[in-house]
Amino acid sequence: MSVYHKLKPLLLFFILFCQLSLFASHLNNTIHQTSNNIILTDDELAYVKNNNTIKVHNEKNWAPFNFNHDGIPSGFSIDYIKLVASKVGLNIEFVTGEWNELLNLTMTKKNDVMLNIVYTEQRAKNLIYVDKYSENPNVIFARKNDSTISGIDSLFGKKVAVVAGFFNEDILIKDYPLVQRVVCKNMVEAIKAVQQKNADAVFAGVANINYVMKELLINDLEIKSEFDTGNIEDQKLYIATKKDDGVLA
Repeated sequence: MSVYHKLKPLLLFFILFCQLSLFASHLNNTIHQTSNNIILTDDELAYVKNNNTIKVHNEKNWAPFNFNHDGIPSGFSIDYIKLVASKVGLNIEFVTGEWNELLNLTMTKKNDVMLNIVYTEQRAKNLIYVDKYSENPNVIFARKNDSTISGIDSLFGKKVAVVAGFFNEDILIKDYPLVQRVVCKNMVEAIKAVQQKNADAVFAGVANINYVMKELLINDLEIKSEFDTGNIEDQKLYIATKKDDGVLA
């Protein structure tokens, strides 16, 4: 399947996040084909013309998916959304900050799009989710010389670094109250908390861990085990848009 066919559902949802439902739009509107061979309805075409620039979240430190390097938004998620926007003629204004800050901005409709976001029922009350575009299995990361950590049960009574607003913080609060949380602003800060012995372990995506280990030349930490939440959705990464009144729900 070509990348354009794979992107088609994403494009349709993406430009409709504050418009009519996709189903109603296709029933009642004329179909147009752009120069990039993307199919748009009247409403979709009008939205692109009237809302030429969208605000998209850019994190400071969540490589390799979404990070900021010397003031430049970078990463796989950034490249992906740029491709999506270019195919329908939308411009992007990246809003750079920490995850929890940007998530709250989107929940309150002050930012348009969240990237690399895990689905949760609570978030879905305020966001519209688009088809997933990547996966990032979760792992437990700790110091090499700590042989006491082998899985989630071994962390009862210990300190675990989590990023504020990440889905795994909610899981700890709900399902593992015996694990003490050390809340950090971003993934790099969480990993350093373990290195500096302010936390015993960190929950993270395996892609993030592998990238940071290489970039920061980390050799005293290691992956101890998979963090299996029992829900396959927890390793899938989506694009989500703000939910406006009277639209896709």
